[in-house]
This record gives sequence, C-alpha cells and structure tokens, in this order.
Amino acid sequence: MTDQELSVRLERIATMLCSLIEQEKTKEHYTTAEIANILGRAESTVREWARGGRIWAEKRQSGRGRSRE
Repeated sequence: MTDQELSVRLERIATMLCSLIEQEKTKEHYTTAEIANILGRAESTVREWARGGRIWAEKRQSGRGRSRE
C-alpha cells in the first residue's frame, strides 16, 4: 500500500468517525470499546491504531480496569 493510498484510507476513517460521532451523543472521552462499536471494528484494532499513532488516544490515570478517576 502506497503512502497516498494509506492517507486516503485514514482520511475516510476520520471522516466516518466524525460523522458517526455527530450522530451519537458527543462525549469528551470514548473507550476503545465504544469507538470499535461506532466504527464496526474490533477493539484490538482500535488499540493498534492508537499504539501506531493513527488515532489520538491516552490511557486512564490508573492504567487498568475501571477507573474512579
């Protein structure tokens, strides 16, 4: 896959994500499970996108499990 093809795919994903988020109740933060559900992808795929820098993400302060923070 060329850089141009990759850029086009990422732009389509970003456009789709923005469109779907506008349809949903907008939240300040989404979990990987919520994004995966919105995009129709596996949660592991969303995590890989975050690790690879394809999407912006940050971990909760506690790092694991459900945080009270």
